[in-house]
Amino acid sequence: MRLNLAAVKASRVTDMLGLCEDDPRLLDFLNEGHRRLIHAGLYWNTFQTYQICVGSEGCLTWPRQVASIEALSVNDAPVTLRNGWFEYLQSGYGIRTNENSSELQLIDRGTACTFDDITDNSTVLEVYSLVAEDAGSQLLVQGYDENGNWIRSLVGSTYVDGEYIDISTTKTRSTNIFTAVTSITKPVTNGPVYLSKVDASSVVTLIGYYEADETLPNYRRSLIPGLADAPNYVCGDGDPLTDRRAVRAVVKLEHIDVVNDNDFFVIGNVSAIKNSAKAVQLEEQQNLQESIQHFQLALQLLDNELKHYEGTSNVEPLKIESDTWGAGQMPTVI
Repeated sequence: MRLNLAAVKASRVTDMLGLCEDDPRLLDFLNEGHRRLIHAGLYWNTFQTYQICVGSEGCLTWPRQVASIEALSVNDAPVTLRNGWFEYLQSGYGIRTNENSSELQLIDRGTACTFDDITDNSTVLEVYSLVAEDAGSQLLVQGYDENGNWIRSLVGSTYVDGEYIDISTTKTRSTNIFTAVTSITKPVTNGPVYLSKVDASSVVTLIGYYEADETLPNYRRSLIPGLADAPNYVCGDGDPLTDRRAVRAVVKLEHIDVVNDNDFFVIGNVSAIKNSAKAVQLEEQQNLQESIQHFQLALQLLDNELKHYEGTSNVEPLKIESDTWGAGQMPTVI
């Protein structure tokens, strides 16, 4: 069951919170309550399967809706997931790249505000939008210049970190050369905003796509070091796709604030959302005991919902490493 803001408003949530539908605090309580539920566990509707077709480049930047990768396969074969500390284990493989690695595994590479990096010392940035935006709309881009210096710009009589670039249907380029982009600050816009890098040969490469309601874009990044050595994907009995691999992932979804009545919550349990929002309200009223009770009730409702939809007949598999260690061929149990 999917649940949008209009459906939550039509429930008894306003009575429980003692707020009118047009009270701005209602959205604040609902969004914060929903975010806390999302962070609390892998509940029903909080996970989804993505399938993408990629080339041999093993660096992946996931969409804003992806909070974490829970399972992944390459060309229909499951692979091992590694966290960001794995490459720094003294008894491990070391830092992995596309060039020096042949093993298929997924390694967490933190977050980024673009889905591609700048790799030279002569790149400027280009910004444009698909639809007309309000006068004065600008994208604030922060990062480093060609000399490795932190970029600061004079705006009026005040220096700010980064450079403001106009957002319009006319492509606008930065005055500074960027060698790294560290953060993006964007206003709410009428449509999506595109960010590209332009090298010294005037080759334009898209590195950012920001949806209308994004203001502080930040995306998960991963590395599949052995992707270049993986075979081309074959779908059924057909011919292999040219230089393509199929990556299929089960991901946990990220909370995104609802604003309009037609915006959907990730969690579809209205009772859980109602109690979690009440917990936030009670916490701000310094009534911590009742706040905890309402939040625990919300989690119990989500647990019951998960059991209801997953059923009771699933066989839980034993998770083991495919690699072996010193005791003969005994697999490492994780």
